[in-house]
Amino acid sequence: MTVDAPETTTLQRFVQSGVATAVMGELDNVMKSHNEANQTVKYPDNRPVKLSIKNLVVGYLDHQSGQTTVAVDKVSLDVREGEFVSIVGLSGCGKSTFLNAIAGLVKHQYGEIKVNDRLVNGPGKDRAVVFQKASLFPWKKVGRNITYGLELSGMKPAEAREKASYFVNLIRLTGFEHHYPHQLSGGMQQRVNLARALACDPEVLLLDEPFAALDAITRELMQNELLELCEKVGKTVVMVTHQIDEAVLLSDRVIIFSARPANILDDIRVPFSRPRKGLIKDSEEFRSLMSHVWKIIEGNANIGGGI
Repeated sequence: MTVDAPETTTLQRFVQSGVATAVMGELDNVMKSHNEANQTVKYPDNRPVKLSIKNLVVGYLDHQSGQTTVAVDKVSLDVREGEFVSIVGLSGCGKSTFLNAIAGLVKHQYGEIKVNDRLVNGPGKDRAVVFQKASLFPWKKVGRNITYGLELSGMKPAEAREKASYFVNLIRLTGFEHHYPHQLSGGMQQRVNLARALACDPEVLLLDEPFAALDAITRELMQNELLELCEKVGKTVVMVTHQIDEAVLLSDRVIIFSARPANILDDIRVPFSRPRKGLIKDSEEFRSLMSHVWKIIEGNANIGGGI
């Protein structure tokens, strides 16, 4: 018995003609271009260089032995205006020493540091540092803690209070202006610490593990708040952190330091667009980038750097 072949449908003829393949291929290209556009970093690389470090060497002299321990070894790095750069690496590799040298709190033995093409030879108003601990004055209320740096710079008290009020509102602490530090939670204290630094309007904001002393939940909340804050104020930021997820979430670039003496193992551009939300941590792309950063750090530890 002979069975007639079923009539070819219009859809089947469309598929067999190869047109469908071409159309689907074009659709894939369109979607790929769309995704790449959505993952493009917001700012182009033609922004002016705000912070420039060339061949920086920082060491510590042991006065008893007379020997010098090199903490940072010939590191060169350019950070552009409005860029957020994080530095990660093994514990004790020289990250904080590097940040303190930029702040002018530690002298460097070789190389140069420039902000807006001006040499850094010590602390200055063009840089502000936020440390792990809030280090607020316990006898001053929130508002007075924020105005402290402004008053030191010679700003009139009324103008300083007005500026402090703006930042109190920005960090969502309206109503707590007249509270003392001990009346605030750890996260609230660190928000005051950030506001105090930003109120001085520095060219470069330096963050030394600003959320390390906070519990996990508060740290997650503070990361999201910092994301929003950076979008609003548009500062150039250099942050040191041990948290790879924090670095990837907040940064435009992640710089990986080697074991001491520190030099740059890799400079990774974060491909996610801004504004960002903490939910991006659930994406496969985010986890993949975290894994990539960790493998570089782990590989360096296995060579002999230690943890």
